[in-house]
Amino acid sequence: MASIVESLAGVLYLLVGTLVFSIIVLALVWAASWIRGKLLKRFPKLSWIQSVFLSMLALVFILVFVLYFFPMASAPSNSVLDQPPDEPQDVLGGIANFLTQVARLLFVSLVFTILLVPLALLGDFVRQYVQKKRKKWIALLIASWCCVLVTVLIWFLFPWIPAGLVYFWFYS
Repeated sequence: MASIVESLAGVLYLLVGTLVFSIIVLALVWAASWIRGKLLKRFPKLSWIQSVFLSMLALVFILVFVLYFFPMASAPSNSVLDQPPDEPQDVLGGIANFLTQVARLLFVSLVFTILLVPLALLGDFVRQYVQKKRKKWIALLIASWCCVLVTVLIWFLFPWIPAGLVYFWFYS
């Protein structure tokens, strides 16, 4: 009897935990839909999948860029400022290194976007189904929750995926 209660509690924790993350995903979905609206104003002949792919690519690139360079931006505040550098600064080399990192992060964003497209298709299917019965924002929340739940279940089945994605993100 205790194992059944523990199992039900585990499932309940899973559902509540994914609901918390789905609120964050909902904010990202709103940002992506805003980007998609701007894209459709500029390029009205884009199909649904093209506009979703481009808006997701832009949003993922911004997130990857900010989350990758945030530790580097805060690093100078942690360094010792009273000692001169051991070797002179190469400005052209620094710019080339930055542009190489931006190109690499663009490739990483492209791979992450390709991995996220099936979740966008699932989310749009769930949103269209639920939107017939509920308000638009509730349908978006339920669609976001379903996508987060599917992602967590995939990560439970294949636990090496999150570590592989982080390694790919920072060390590819």
